Amino acid sequence: MSSTILTGPSLIIGPLGGLQPYPQDYSIEFGPSLEYQGDAIPDVRSSVPLGNVLPGSIPSHLNSPYFLMTDGVPSGQQALTVAGNATNGTALTNISTAAAGATLNVPFYQFNTQTLISNAICLDFGWGTLNVTASSVTATPSSGTLGLYYQGQWLVIGNVGNVGGTIPLITQVASVGTTSITLTNAPLATSTTAPVGSGNIFTTLFGASVATAHSPYLAAGVLKLLDPKQTLMRGVCVTGVAGGTGGGVLIKGYDIYGQPQSELITAGAGATTTYGKKTYKWFLSATPQFSDAHNYTVQTSDTFGFACRSDLYEYTDLFYAGSFQTTSGSTTSQWIAGDQTSPATTTTGDVRGTFQVSARGATAGVTSTNYANGSNRVSIFMTVPLYNLISATPANPVPLYGVTPV
Repeated sequence: MSSTILTGPSLIIGPLGGLQPYPQDYSIEFGPSLEYQGDAIPDVRSSVPLGNVLPGSIPSHLNSPYFLMTDGVPSGQQALTVAGNATNGTALTNISTAAAGATLNVPFYQFNTQTLISNAICLDFGWGTLNVTASSVTATPSSGTLGLYYQGQWLVIGNVGNVGGTIPLITQVASVGTTSITLTNAPLATSTTAPVGSGNIFTTLFGASVATAHSPYLAAGVLKLLDPKQTLMRGVCVTGVAGGTGGGVLIKGYDIYGQPQSELITAGAGATTTYGKKTYKWFLSATPQFSDAHNYTVQTSDTFGFACRSDLYEYTDLFYAGSFQTTSGSTTSQWIAGDQTSPATTTTGDVRGTFQVSARGATAGVTSTNYANGSNRVSIFMTVPLYNLISATPANPVPLYGVTPV
């Protein structure tokens, strides 16, 4: 396709052309424009050749995007496995009762194979919580606002899809009232704080298609935009007990995009806690690579992951508990760049980078005891460097998303 040059201005007015409220069939595509590799500001001292514009013809400055990667309130530390003896090659038993920040069996699609995964624990799932009652289609936000919901929206509501509270309910918003929403099908369990996130279907048309899984995006016209309120990824740790020998524990899970990720954490001897370097959205299993008749437990940590590759601290703005974090040599937080070792292994770091906000993390120099507690907000902003943006292509996504996790 050849270049198109306009003297401007170019106006995209959406529904502002006099149709308010506009009928549904007027356009269902209103939303942000999508521009490959961003946009640029021309050097006004230069001229633009008309006709056949060759690559590298127009001096300009990248209007570098400023991404909000993550904006959420992580829960306090949660156990992901039941304390149990280490048996070489046998996974520790995952928790069977949902807890704050640990939502059971939230389904999602694996990134490459598009296989449906439905047996993992989702960490800090969703954008808020709903107060729901078994057999009732009425739901009231217990965190978040009614403004997050709209008619026809597909939802995944954690822990209320069966009587035992071990699977989510996938449902659609039938209507939005003044204080509550009405669902198309009722939950089978009661919860005052059921976590809620997006389904993987984004059309508002009833009966068009049915959501089958969670997808951390919000619809915006023809686009689905990664939702910062649903992107909290966090690390894990392994804790032993007095008398334990310690040894390697293989952690398996998935990142926010559904890419498999694993890490070998070498647990220390005795009643020590050893923190991993990688972050996960879904925790799948923890398998000891040794045998020891002493208990070990896997828990969440206070290390959080980036959604895009972070190479330079100066390109980030990091906030925790209402304060801007200066992380270089800090005792309160620590930024670590994405590990670009290729190929990634079970002992390399997080491929996109991490942000540790307390002593509950792999960086020993962070000594703060201001732990994630269900109230302290984590916000991760990042400007994408010029090289990363223009070098990322479908054939080479590494500059923007890091090497493929393993």
